[in-house]
Amino acid sequence: MSFLTPLFLFGTLAIAAPIYFHLIRRTSKEKTPFSSIMFLQPSPPRVTKRSRLEHILLLLLRCLILALLALGFARPFLPDLIDQKTDKGEGIRTLVLLDASASMQRAGLWEAAKERVDGSIAEAGIEDAIAIYTFGREFEALITFEQWAETPVDQRASLARNRLKEAEPGWSATGLGNALSRAASILDTQEDEEEDGQKGRLILVSDLQQGAYLDELQAFEWPEKLQLKLATIEAGAAGNSGIQFLPSPLNATRTTKATHQKVRVYNTGDSEQEQFKVAWGFQGDKELGQTADIYVPPGQSRVVEVERPKNFDDSTKLLLLGDAENFDNNAWLIPPKPRQVRILYIGDEHEEDTRQPLFFLKQSFPTTSRNNFNVTSMTNESQLFLVQNPYSLIVATDVLTDYNVKQIRNAVQAGATLLLAPRSKEAIESYLVLLQSDIHPIEEVAGSGYALLGEIDFKHPLFSAFTDPRFSDFTKISFWRYRRFDAAKFRDAHVIARFDNDDPAIIQQPIGHGSAYLLASCWHPFDSQFALSSKFVPIMHTILETAGALAVTPSQYLVGDHVVIPFTNNIASVTVTTPEGKNLELEEGQSLFRKTRLPGAYTMTSGTNTLRFAVNIDPRESRTEALPTERLEQFGVVLQNVVFERTKKVDEKRLKNSEIENRQKLWRWLIVGALMVLSLEVLMAGRLSRPVPAGI
Repeated sequence: MSFLTPLFLFGTLAIAAPIYFHLIRRTSKEKTPFSSIMFLQPSPPRVTKRSRLEHILLLLLRCLILALLALGFARPFLPDLIDQKTDKGEGIRTLVLLDASASMQRAGLWEAAKERVDGSIAEAGIEDAIAIYTFGREFEALITFEQWAETPVDQRASLARNRLKEAEPGWSATGLGNALSRAASILDTQEDEEEDGQKGRLILVSDLQQGAYLDELQAFEWPEKLQLKLATIEAGAAGNSGIQFLPSPLNATRTTKATHQKVRVYNTGDSEQEQFKVAWGFQGDKELGQTADIYVPPGQSRVVEVERPKNFDDSTKLLLLGDAENFDNNAWLIPPKPRQVRILYIGDEHEEDTRQPLFFLKQSFPTTSRNNFNVTSMTNESQLFLVQNPYSLIVATDVLTDYNVKQIRNAVQAGATLLLAPRSKEAIESYLVLLQSDIHPIEEVAGSGYALLGEIDFKHPLFSAFTDPRFSDFTKISFWRYRRFDAAKFRDAHVIARFDNDDPAIIQQPIGHGSAYLLASCWHPFDSQFALSSKFVPIMHTILETAGALAVTPSQYLVGDHVVIPFTNNIASVTVTTPEGKNLELEEGQSLFRKTRLPGAYTMTSGTNTLRFAVNIDPRESRTEALPTERLEQFGVVLQNVVFERTKKVDEKRLKNSEIENRQKLWRWLIVGALMVLSLEVLMAGRLSRPVPAGI
């Protein structure tokens, strides 16, 4: 039983009054005068306390009257009975977001966070539901609402605690915006689908650091009725510092020496440390270079150049010394290596003959620090084995044998790129089986002046770089000789450029997974001025880029990034060795490696091909200062005000109790009972106070 105005219960203290009065002896009111003592001095008896109670039944009635009156004014009601009748089936759906980003690797944070989540599990009632999700860059479920509902009631808490016990913090960035938007969508969707009146509640357990990503909240409309409760976990020690490699240019400049590496050191604003040291480490943090001192004031960052160690060609780690929190004090670096690009040229000329296509082709692909071009020349009679020995680009200018045509077609179908620049009518006729198109009649056009490129598709990747009017002038390229054919007879071919007389000049023909480019004229001076123009080298490189041969393969990634597998046209399986030393076999046809979950050096191998890359912590994780809650409110997130919520709950409970008490009205029966007992007390008191007649 509860009371709406419990202060009136103090009225029960009035029960002491009748008990007290029953213990006091009253002076007799009836006196009989005697004439014999009329001259004596009166001496009335002294009033004393009784040693025992008399008229106990009358006393109990009077105490009962006072007790009933006090209870009536306290306005009692029975909440349990009403709650079972009106609130049956109601519960709360609680979704807990547990931060598992790299910043939670700091000492004591993860244990404190799991205690907060365990407290939410303990608070869940029989009708309540709990879902727990962890987040970093990914949004992963430990237990969903569906799994909670499917589990027997007596096993739900233990299941959630077991899943929580197995969880560990990761090393990725804090995708707070993504996590909040997805969690709010889950609660909002389920609230719309529910029929039992359950309400949603969202709890965020996180260190709530400034480096969190909130971009996803910009385009997200936060549900009006959903409030976010912040359970912020604070680190024991304030301040943090982190280290980050800065990308160096592939070619050394005057300001950056090839033997040095730029690094950035960040120091949080609440840090008490200003002096740090950096040193190279390798396999057990063994120092390879000299230790360098660096001064970074709190709240600032500094960029310095550190000398690379002598064996820099291997995976190398840079250490930051002097910081109490060491989760972000290591940075791994894999030095970039030039990409090996293999080009096959099929022709009979000598590579040093300045009048032949091979000479200009090799000059257009000089070796750079980014790409190492290897142009291999073979004669028409050579037997090619392109499947076992793949090339990024195959170039043919002379007649091809039937055997080589079959080999080239198989290589192009597997994904290679083919460039055909016939120097004669016989050469283009030998390509017909390769292209599987009958484009007769084929004519040799020469001796009637020269042709120019008249119609060009600048939307095609081959010419998209020349869209600007400053570079779109091709009128200075003259073609003395070319081969005329019927382009309409090609299968799925695209005419990229035409001559000014509407004859096709450049055609692209898809073949399987690869592509073939057919030029009506060759680029050497005997046929045209193409090789002597400023457009030749960019177009040649664009052909390689569209083939994917010049795609930049980064060697530096962040935790959670997807790594593109660069081993194309390779039948060997791909294996990735993680920093832990585990070998992961990738599935056949897999184009991305997604399991970059640990910082460190990785090795990807496929046959004789090897790719080494480094994975580092996101630099934003080093910004461990507290995120102002106003930032969340700017994106429309409704935060739970604890003081307001408590007052609101008290008011709601008081209003609910008032409605229950008004419905029951137990106070009326108590007052009626008090009146009935009072009537009985009056009758009994009157009877006891009646004088007893004196005996004669």
